Amino acid sequence: DEVRTPDEARALFALGNGALQAIRIFPVPVVAAINGVALGGGAELAVACDVRVAAAHARIGFVQGTLNIPTAWGGGSDLVAILGPARGLELLCSARVLSAAEAHAIGLVNAVAAEGEPFAAFVERFLGPWRKQRPQVMRAFKWQAAASKLGMPRAQIDARDRDLFVDAWCHAEHWGAATDILN
Repeated sequence: DEVRTPDEARALFALGNGALQAIRIFPVPVVAAINGVALGGGAELAVACDVRVAAAHARIGFVQGTLNIPTAWGGGSDLVAILGPARGLELLCSARVLSAAEAHAIGLVNAVAAEGEPFAAFVERFLGPWRKQRPQVMRAFKWQAAASKLGMPRAQIDARDRDLFVDAWCHAEHWGAATDILN
């Protein structure tokens, strides 16, 4: 409420955008677990994450237009990267609030808990297969997703993919897993 000048608004933008950029480039995947209503900045936070899961009762909406402001922290660009330009633009312009089921149906949310399912148990079940991956593999997977989402040049993507592959290939955990499979 106290942010009224252009300089104050720039500082607010820098703070929020910087926080969400840290999530976008965090070295391992980040999951948004939506267990309520994610509106405006909350929706921007959710789409800055790599994956979104939601409780059956959750809702998400980019309602910034109802306040006569655009998205501020990269959420509009993230939304368009996830859904494509036409669908992303439609959600931004309409300020529609989606149910978890609607968000899942269009690919904005990756999974939705069953009605009445304890949300913490659902999140743990969703993350179960992820927990089996080694950190060096998760870093490589995150890099590939982030590089694509951020529109990095192919040569840069390939160079980093190579380095991450080499690190994982030469890691003792890879050779232990390979030996286990071969035996």
